[in-house]
Amino acid sequence: MEQIGLHLDGHPAAGIDPHALVDGLAGLVKLANAVEGNEDRPPDWVMSELSLGSVKCAVRPAPGQETAGDRRMRLVWRGAQQLRTGAGIPTGWTEHAVRAFLDLTKLTRCSGVDSAALTANKDESLTLDESVKLHAERSLQSTSEVLTTVRGTIVRYLNDGARREVGIRELPSGRPLRVIFPLAMAHDLKVALLDDLPISVRGVLKRNGEGQRLSLTAEGLTVLPGTKQPTFRVRDMSGTLGKDWTSGLNSVDWVRSQRG
Repeated sequence: MEQIGLHLDGHPAAGIDPHALVDGLAGLVKLANAVEGNEDRPPDWVMSELSLGSVKCAVRPAPGQETAGDRRMRLVWRGAQQLRTGAGIPTGWTEHAVRAFLDLTKLTRCSGVDSAALTANKDESLTLDESVKLHAERSLQSTSEVLTTVRGTIVRYLNDGARREVGIRELPSGRPLRVIFPLAMAHDLKVALLDDLPISVRGVLKRNGEGQRLSLTAEGLTVLPGTKQPTFRVRDMSGTLGKDWTSGLNSVDWVRSQRG
């Protein structure tokens, strides 16, 4: 089972501010909830590791929710690796995830905390130093906005009261894009999702300083007509099978005979 953790190191005699542990655990959960998932709501999380002195703590998916939770844990870890090498919203992350990650890099401000590191499972560690912090900050800075229209199909839907957004796969490029929508659009988006219909969304597209498209805030929505799959009836098969295939029976009688 995957887990993601935090290691806060400090001088033994100084002691570590307990707020660092509380904020660190809350930050891990916030980060895991903020990356993209295919489920309707994020999994529940349980504390999977805790040791004191220097603080070590971790979270993992609750029992029965390992599939969705493990996927998020892997997204968190791969995204953190990307932020170690450069700026930009990591694959599968959102702006919320980068902000949650940035909060973790600031735990060294707490009394007694000399350094902080993100950990994965038992033997992987990523130091949350100034370089990583700078990359996270640059990923969110210098945003530009432009009014545009995009078309695509919905691959993810989230409406939990705190966040209303869908993930779409743009047509024809197939690029992913996060779309933030108002409550008034919720019904039409559900219809489009359930019927697998493409949508056209007009709104404000936000880019960061690296040129990455961060999100689209929807202002107008059109559910586009889709192509319905044809339904076949037994009578539609009449004449399609030769009599040498059906022992001399016509198509309709042959199908009836197969049904018993």
